[in-house]
Amino acid sequence: MAVIIGLVVVMAPWWVRNYFVVGRFVPTTLQVGASLYDGLNPRATGASDMRFVERFREAERGQASDVPLEVRLNDQMRQAALDWAAAHPGSALRLAGVKLVRMWNIWPNEPAFRAWPVRLAVCLTYVPVLVLGVWGAAMTIRRGWPYWLCWLPAVYFTALHVVFVSSIRYRQPAMFGLMILAAGVVAERFQRHESGKSSDHKP
Repeated sequence: MAVIIGLVVVMAPWWVRNYFVVGRFVPTTLQVGASLYDGLNPRATGASDMRFVERFREAERGQASDVPLEVRLNDQMRQAALDWAAAHPGSALRLAGVKLVRMWNIWPNEPAFRAWPVRLAVCLTYVPVLVLGVWGAAMTIRRGWPYWLCWLPAVYFTALHVVFVSSIRYRQPAMFGLMILAAGVVAERFQRHESGKSSDHKP
């Protein structure tokens, strides 16, 4: 409840500003349309490339309308993304697979960071946590809600970014919960090992 109240207090000035500027309630931003088109368009690769925004902006500037440009741009890009996905479901599904791989890749997707020392540093620090985290999720799946909270962020962020653009940086919030599960696996194995040693030394 405290978190919700804090969110409302912090966001209220932004909501008021948006309502007076664009004449409608905007919970966060009017850039969702641009982000959606970034992930779903004929040239989409799973990575971000926002050069298309200026094309939409130029097309909308010439239109006579009482609706603010910011709102029209958001609506136009969102609708264009949805129309393209509906017309090309196979391509949209293929892109979802590409984005899934990009998000959970064992090393950076960006060519500038593909030097082998960087790849190995990412791989060796990420893969063990991922494997142990998935192992921990499987072990605790029947233990209820507190344990589910550790892996549900991974599901949520994955579902979000197979639609929008994807990169390994978008998995970072989900990694905190997986680290908890991974630590649980390590702790449990260590306790079993110590218990076994204690049993071996009993007379």
